[in-house]
Amino acid sequence: MWSAIALGACVMETASDFVGSNKGIVTLPFLAYVVSIPIITWWTATAIFIYGLGEPEFIENSFIAQVTMDEQCTYLFLFELFGMFWLVAWIIAIQIFVTGAVVCMWYFGGHGSDIGEQSDKAGVCLAVKWAFRFHLGSLAFGSFLVAVITLIRVIFEYIVYQYEKT
Repeated sequence: MWSAIALGACVMETASDFVGSNKGIVTLPFLAYVVSIPIITWWTATAIFIYGLGEPEFIENSFIAQVTMDEQCTYLFLFELFGMFWLVAWIIAIQIFVTGAVVCMWYFGGHGSDIGEQSDKAGVCLAVKWAFRFHLGSLAFGSFLVAVITLIRVIFEYIVYQYEKT
């Protein structure tokens, strides 16, 4: 019990030392959200346009029309949804890779041990360079797999929703 508490305190101390010496790592989640905002905005606008391609059915005594979409519009919407999932998963994968690379550079550079403080800092820019130069395909393939699984989950959740509605 006490060894687990001591280990937790040691991990927290090391994590706080890392964040204290690499303050740029804190901006990565905010940067990922800022990059994701235009993608989600573009997806929303195009989803509205795809929905507008359907045929409107006007309901009497109602100011809202029911729009029915054909199969092509449905497939186009699913393709666009998959693209949005893939792009957002790719941005998150790059963020996770950069965080992991900076942690590894910091820890294995002697900062996470009792050797003492080194003068060089682990760089976020170097990790981003590594991500785009050496690992972009791996990150894209991994995010592709995440997007496929997410799309399958959304389709099954839609089927469950339609089942519960009836």
